[in-house]
Amino acid sequence: MQVCTEDWRNATVAIIFNPIGGSAKNGTIIKLISALEAYGIKVVSLTTTAEPNSATELARQAQVSGVRLIIAVGGDGTADGVAEGIIGTDTPMGIFPGGTANLFASHFYGQPTVHDFVEMILHGEPQPIDLMQLDYINCQGLVKRRYLLVGIGFGDMTDAISNADPKIKRRIGQAAYYVGMAKAALRPRNHTYDIASSDRTFNERGSSLFVLNVPPKQMPLIARGCNAADGLLDLVVVRSSSFYRLGKMAARYVIGSHEQSHDYFRLRRKELVIQLDTPAIPNLDGDPGEATSWMKITALKAAVRIVLAA
Repeated sequence: MQVCTEDWRNATVAIIFNPIGGSAKNGTIIKLISALEAYGIKVVSLTTTAEPNSATELARQAQVSGVRLIIAVGGDGTADGVAEGIIGTDTPMGIFPGGTANLFASHFYGQPTVHDFVEMILHGEPQPIDLMQLDYINCQGLVKRRYLLVGIGFGDMTDAISNADPKIKRRIGQAAYYVGMAKAALRPRNHTYDIASSDRTFNERGSSLFVLNVPPKQMPLIARGCNAADGLLDLVVVRSSSFYRLGKMAARYVIGSHEQSHDYFRLRRKELVIQLDTPAIPNLDGDPGEATSWMKITALKAAVRIVLAA
């Protein structure tokens, strides 16, 4: 039996698990619980349901119960839900990748083994991390709110990610996204975006728009300087709309090659208001949202604390 340091002995940790995540496996949860308990840590395992915001409610319940740490096991949607549940509290969280792309976790530490993840939890310090607060009006005229760790996207290229079939994702993983992006490049459609910040307004036309807290690992240079702890949003409009240029762009994403600056419009601000020419369904951290043509996005600096490195 391994012995935990005094700081963690008899501590209670909550694991919030999405059983239908792209790479979710019950065996992984069992190994994670066993590894934590080997250090004398008490583990409470909570499974999300199909109900909206179940991860958020479970995180709130766990925080109120006084757990030392909440671990989200799932994709970015599960991590977003847990983060929303602890906004403004002193309870930190960890993220064990259990989705298809795991965009937030992969930006910082990739796909760790259970052993490496537990070592990071035991020896790491929670870091203050920004959240994106999204307020938008859906097609029924209702004002909605979401909290996101990674980003928001509009356009055919982002639709290819959010509309990927879950069954296919579980079989071939991220390759499902690349196939969808290649198909999207065949018949690209443009949107016009009216973008307002605190100091000026912009009118841009392009095939895709992104607002990012951290850049996905497949697009590390799409938003230069983008990080999750500066209190700023990074907006990128992909101006390219031809099959040839979009195809080259998709190929660069796949092989990790340098992006081409003339294909993009970039902006960094704390808050943005975006108006689309026609309603579109946004990609919210890899999942489809509700159709909208108006949204306000705000960077909430240091909204949560997340263990990211030992």
